[in-house]
Formats: sequence, structure tokens, C-alpha cells
Amino acid sequence: MLNKPFYRFLMALCVGTCCLFFGEEKAFSVQFGDQNITVNGYLDPTFTYNNDLGQATLDFLNPTPRYTYLNSTFGDALVHVLDTFKNGSILEVRLMPTKAYGGPYTSSPNFDVYNIVDTAKFTIPTSSTTSFFVGKQPAWDGFECKYADCMYTITHSLLFNFSEPGYFTGAGVEYTKGMFDLKAQLADQMNSGNNSPGMNTWAGVYRFSFALTPEWSVGVFGMVGENPTYGSYAGTTPYASSLRTFNDFDWSYKSGKLVFGGQFDYGSQANAAYNGSTATWYGAMALVNYRFTNLVGGTLRADYFNDSANGGGGGNVYPPLAAGGVSGYSANGINGLGFNPSNPLVGAIRESVTGDLLFYPYSNSIIKAEYRHDFANFSAFGNYANVLEYNNNNTVAIQYIFLF
Repeated sequence: MLNKPFYRFLMALCVGTCCLFFGEEKAFSVQFGDQNITVNGYLDPTFTYNNDLGQATLDFLNPTPRYTYLNSTFGDALVHVLDTFKNGSILEVRLMPTKAYGGPYTSSPNFDVYNIVDTAKFTIPTSSTTSFFVGKQPAWDGFECKYADCMYTITHSLLFNFSEPGYFTGAGVEYTKGMFDLKAQLADQMNSGNNSPGMNTWAGVYRFSFALTPEWSVGVFGMVGENPTYGSYAGTTPYASSLRTFNDFDWSYKSGKLVFGGQFDYGSQANAAYNGSTATWYGAMALVNYRFTNLVGGTLRADYFNDSANGGGGGNVYPPLAAGGVSGYSANGINGLGFNPSNPLVGAIRESVTGDLLFYPYSNSIIKAEYRHDFANFSAFGNYANVLEYNNNNTVAIQYIFLF
């Protein structure tokens, strides 16, 4: 028997299909004096069913701040405004009512249910190759895009969710010439736009990209800076800060109907592991997408994320505050992360395999159907009561994207 969330998804699908007759697949553009303003965006209601949790959900404009791999950047609306001035300056704003980055730094990257601004960036060219920028924007790391209309899957990879920074707020410079692109910025701590009293955190961020051929491109991303440690069961002070470093190497190949890409991550942070020692984490992912026909495409993705050192706690892995864990912490049974209750010095090693079918019935519509299987090296996945019971989990999802 179909449940209520699935009926809600079908209703959203029907409403979106009706909108096709009134929607416009191209961005809306208007000229005001020396400014050219372009507006586009999408709606992406998403239905998910998770086996271990026994949870069926229609995620669409639901104001929930907690970031999990089952509640990441999908299920929202996006409005993208690009204002280009005659002198080449660019103002870029992205609005997302419920999935904009910027929530409290205690659960990263998190969403800010009180702020709909996901991106606000102003760029000023200083020459034909160099520009200065300031503002809030998604991090430059990795192969994956944050937004549903440029993703080849519904859910994100383990690295996107739990290894990489989410966004930065700061100022920097970009140099572009031919096949090269280099940009750097000095920003506040990752995934935060301000510091609390007593905190003095910062981040230096860079990315270098190089197009080897028209099809092949590679990139290197890195950051170094002070970041909160969030406390540990060994007794470190919650929200103290320490030095954090992170680097990734990513690549992509795009030719005709084929897209192939992936990345490697490695990061560390002093005194940030659950036992108070250095947290280190690393991982890899690979994705291949093929457009079989104009109407149908398919994607396969494989992920690996190792957060086992010193009980885990690296990347964006923060345990929920809950009774039952050491010093008030418990493992994160939704994401399958945290320390092993049988051996708190060992954190989770996570893997996942994901397959998607993508359908393109109209130029302004994408429908995705996904199956995802997740693994862990111990019983890290919880049931509906967050009692750790399983070492694997299964998720199915359907997403409808209406572009405008």
C-alpha cells in the first residue's frame, strides 16, 4: 500500500508536469541600463525510503537544519540571480528556502532555516586575466556539484557529505588564462560566516584547475586553518579550535554521451578525534554517467570513506549529543558514523554503491530514480530509535526536477 509521503510526491510530480505547459526552459534575462540580469532555478521534490530507519519521506521545502546523507541538498527550490555589469563586474546570488548553507557550526555543513541565502558573491575584474571577489559561496573542492540540476545522482557521495568543507565566507583573487585557473581566498572557518565570542578561527583556501584537453580536466583543492574541535569523549573542551588541513585531487572526462570523474581526499585536524588525539580521514569516489538516448541516461558511483583513526571524528563527522554515549556522545546511527561502541578507539569505515536512472521527458524536466547500498565496518547504522543494529543500509529515492 502506498504511504502518504509517496502520494505527496506523486501530487508534486503532477503539479510540476502541469507547469511544463507554462514554464520556460531558458533562463529569464532582462537589460537594465548597463546591467544584464539573468534569473533561473529549479524545484526538486524528492521521495526517499530508508530501510534501516523504516522511514519514507517526501523532502520538499521542509525546514530542518540537520544535515545527513538522507537529508542533504535535495528537496528544495533554487533561484539563481546573475547580475552582470558593463564593466565586467558580476553579482551572483543563490536563494534556497530550506537548504541554504549557513547553520550552526556544531553540525556541519548544516542548513540555516532562518537564512535563505546560499550564495552571495561579488566579483570585480582587475584585468583580462585577474579578478577580485568577496562573499559567501560553496567550497571549490571535489568533482561533485551541490545543486540537483547539475548532479548525476540524487544523494551525494560520502566524500561530499562527510569529508569536504561545505562553504566559505571570505575574500580572494582568481587568475584565469587559457587552460589554467587558479583562485585563493582568506576566509572565516569552513562552514561558518562568523565566530562566536572567544573564537578566532580562519581558513586559507586555494584551488588550481587545468584542462589537459577539451575533454579531460584535473584539479587540486586545499585548505589550512583554525577550526573548532567540537569536543571529544576524552575530555577536550567543546568548541576549542586547532589546526586543520585538507586536500583533494579530482578529475573529470566529458565527451559526447559519456561523463567520468572522481576524486581522492585526505585531511587531518589536531585534537579533533573522539579520543582527543589527531583526527585523520581519507577517501575516494568514482562516478560514470552515460546518456543512452535523448530521453534516458544512467549513473553508477562507488565511494570509500575511512574515518577509523582514534575513534573517528574527522571531516564533517560529528556525533549527536545524546544519552548513552561516553561523556554524553553516541554514535551517529543515521549516517553510520562515529566510534565503535565495542572499541571507542576505532571509528567507522564507510562504503557505498549507488545506481541511478535519469529520464529527460522535456527540456525543462529531469526525473531520477536511485538505489543506494551503504556499508560500515561495524554495526554503525541505527534503527528508528537510533539503536545501533546494522552494518549496512539500503535507500531508494525518486526525484523530479522542474527547471525554469
